[in-house]
Amino acid sequence: MPSGDAFQSAFFVTFMHFMGVNIYWLVLFHIGVCLGRVYYMCHWLGDTICATVIGVVIGRGMLLAY
Repeated sequence: MPSGDAFQSAFFVTFMHFMGVNIYWLVLFHIGVCLGRVYYMCHWLGDTICATVIGVVIGRGMLLAY
């Protein structure tokens, strides 16, 4: 089951990049969220990767529809 926290983080990063925030800091933030979920054994690494892909795809889709 995909991680909701990783999904929200990827969604947030997608929108903030669209607003002009430096992608370097956003990616570091997102990696920290994903590694935190794995470190505290709430999710497997595959769960966070899957949620990241879903979050970015949905975020980009919403931006394209905008």
